[in-house]
Amino acid sequence: MQKKCLSPQLIREIDSIREIVDHLEDETLLLLDIDNTLIEPSQWLGSERWLYSRIEHYHAQGIQGRAAFEVAHIEWMSVQGLTEVRCVEEETATLFQELQERGVWMMGLTARNLSLSAVTSRQLASVGIDFKKTAPHEEGLYFHSKEGVLYRDGILFASDHPKHQAFSLFSQEVGMTPKHVVLVDDKHFHLLPFSHYASQNQLSFVGLRYGFLDEKIESFDPDLASHQWEQFGTILSDDEAKKALLNKTT
Repeated sequence: MQKKCLSPQLIREIDSIREIVDHLEDETLLLLDIDNTLIEPSQWLGSERWLYSRIEHYHAQGIQGRAAFEVAHIEWMSVQGLTEVRCVEEETATLFQELQERGVWMMGLTARNLSLSAVTSRQLASVGIDFKKTAPHEEGLYFHSKEGVLYRDGILFASDHPKHQAFSLFSQEVGMTPKHVVLVDDKHFHLLPFSHYASQNQLSFVGLRYGFLDEKIESFDPDLASHQWEQFGTILSDDEAKKALLNKTT
């Protein structure tokens, strides 16, 4: 029997991580993106905006489509293994822990490749975030489809899958039917397909487009980040890179 399609699901803009609380109901499963939602690198190098600049760099060299992404993504992943990270907002970890104390089910949902699973858990632990405490499932899981989807330490690594598809695979595997789902993500293109998926599956859903870093991302300094990449092996802070560039011009 074909499932009835409900009316369009709710997607709202939020500028503060604490606004999440306003959208939680009883038996909510809270899904949290990681990059630019929970954490960010301590400098431009290794940021998602830097990744996109590397893709643009390879496009300019005549490398197109998936090939440009793959080369840039390898570079981005190499930085993740060494960079320190910080919470996007100072109170992010505090709010996270408050929600866990309330017993809110929480799970990470990231587009990161499964090969970054250990690095991701380590990065989150460095800022005091641990999904395992109130994750909806304890055991690790791996789904054989395309590159594969990995669930580890309370985090679902979607890899090449759209996030709603990865979540659907996970839900089917563990037999989970949450009463209400809230997805927090800095990108509309993850929220909209999830909204359609929720509607088709009669799932109560709220998507929160988190824009705390929007203005900062618009101020991206490609020259500074390029210099940090040239010096990679060590990681220069933004201030160190600025001083180095200034010295070059004087």
